[in-house]
Amino acid sequence: KFSFIRFGDGPLGYIDDMRHRWHPKDENIKNKFIELLAKIKNYDENIFMAGIPMDTPEMSAGLVSPIPSITQCWKVMKRYSDLNRQYYALNPIHYIFSCDTKKAISFLSLIKTKKVCIVGNERFPVEVLTYLFGENITHIKVPHVEAFYKYNDIKSEIIKKNNSEKFDVVLFAASFATYPIAVDLFETHGNDFSMIDIGSVIDPFVNDFYKIKATPAGNVVTH
Repeated sequence: KFSFIRFGDGPLGYIDDMRHRWHPKDENIKNKFIELLAKIKNYDENIFMAGIPMDTPEMSAGLVSPIPSITQCWKVMKRYSDLNRQYYALNPIHYIFSCDTKKAISFLSLIKTKKVCIVGNERFPVEVLTYLFGENITHIKVPHVEAFYKYNDIKSEIIKKNNSEKFDVVLFAASFATYPIAVDLFETHGNDFSMIDIGSVIDPFVNDFYKIKATPAGNVVTH
């Protein structure tokens, strides 16, 4: 078993300027993220896999419209991370869903054979979760705003439910709560279960921020 958590432009950008759509400016959040980056330096990189933004500042600078967040992320990485550590410069779950249909189907087919918990937005419709991950999915609900502040409560619920249900895999789509929960659970439970950060894979099904919305039938509804 293994864990994969991606430190993307959300937490890395927040360390730099404390700006986020769903969280206020808070030094406590910033300092917690810095603490987590320090902790994972010592984790076995083949067991606790850490993801980072795919682009580098050099790649971004070559674009017609450079991506400021990428430069911002790497500024934070250079200051707070061990760049000798092995990182995965993309979210593989995002990749297979957007670029490789066969792998996406294989991933979902495998997941449906496991005892799975998803830690995610309270607004995720149950029909979407069961369509993607199977009828036996356990959904631990996360507030759709300011999720970070509930991470201890959410972590306690994961532990409680795992004691009775014995999860194989815990999927995270929990905004800023993902990072402290995943690191804390890795320290207390090791890899009793795999933890996989699926990021924003489900967002198109539920998030009005997108111009299109997916449906369980596999089509999209334009706004």
